[in-house]
Amino acid sequence: MVKILLVFGTRPEAIKLAPVVLKMRETGDFFPVVAVTAQHRELLDQVLEVFNIKPDYDLDIMEVNQTLSDITIRALRGLTQVIERENPDIVMVHGDTTTTFSGALASFYNRIPVAHVEAGLRSNYRREPFPEEVNRTLTSVVTDLHFAPTMLARQNLLQEGVSDNNIMVTGNTVIDALIKALKMVENQDCPYGKLSFCPESDYLLMEVHRRENWGAPMREIFLGVRDFLVSNPDLSMIFPVHPNPLIKELSLEIFGDLPGVNLISPLGYLDFVRAMRDARLIVTDSGGIQEESSYLKKQVILVRRVTERPEGVESGFINVSGVERKGIRKSIEKAYKMSYDSIVNINNNPFGDGTASSRIVAGIQWFLGISSEKPQNYLAEGG
Repeated sequence: MVKILLVFGTRPEAIKLAPVVLKMRETGDFFPVVAVTAQHRELLDQVLEVFNIKPDYDLDIMEVNQTLSDITIRALRGLTQVIERENPDIVMVHGDTTTTFSGALASFYNRIPVAHVEAGLRSNYRREPFPEEVNRTLTSVVTDLHFAPTMLARQNLLQEGVSDNNIMVTGNTVIDALIKALKMVENQDCPYGKLSFCPESDYLLMEVHRRENWGAPMREIFLGVRDFLVSNPDLSMIFPVHPNPLIKELSLEIFGDLPGVNLISPLGYLDFVRAMRDARLIVTDSGGIQEESSYLKKQVILVRRVTERPEGVESGFINVSGVERKGIRKSIEKAYKMSYDSIVNINNNPFGDGTASSRIVAGIQWFLGISSEKPQNYLAEGG
């Protein structure tokens, strides 16, 4: 039986790798070993519980006020010890976190093949998003098997010199997870977790947290959203506030006096899926929400300067607003004025069909010689 070490540390990574773990359990070919660094302790644990995944190793590396260098050092040391003990046939990492890069580098140093899920995303700006753009680019350098979510991600890898034989286009596993989650909450309505009541009107859902937006950009984002809400009092807002003290303090300063704004603690995964499902608009700097919104047919205002997911912009669901106050308000107003019919009639979901995890498992089987046929690349609707 083939031993696969799956490494992740954040909530988004757990959401996106959980379907792969579950799919591996269904086959008789794999023995999946899960190692978590717990970059996001509480948020990570909640997702693992939803998908009934118990880590075999929990490095629990987080400490108060530690730097990116601290995280890298602790993750690299801890994952090296796990790899040396388990001696897996292949190590699987996901995305673009510090855990991703550390896991890939530890595997490379131990001469273990690396499989990278969600490979090939590029903003082409080294510091946006920070540090994710560099993390995923460096991870690609030591990766042996690249699972690209889209054909554009594949093209990025080809342009960087990666052999097409080492790339498989699978769709994004976040859609696999979202479909499972939607079934779990199919007959569940508001209230959502920490929100003890149901909004009586349409609401805007906001989720912002990215490191490059801390400080002045976050203030501009909040002020732009506030301007929109003040001029549109019929729309309320649900804002699960990131635990970062800087974000919490600023959110109270900017939104504390607005009656329609609900500042709440971070929602669990299933609660957040329900909140996305029922929202009128979503304001975010998240990566995964860009993908989920396309499946849910929701307008997203992306409060960043660039996106590594231009497919969502082309599909009509993602609106890149920048991080200036006026531009943010303008982008929200434009999305808000779109009719419901014009949104739901967009028939282009570029990010997946819910079977990416099956393609990934088939790709591993091919790579390790369990099967002789390389899986076909996923082509999105209209692709």
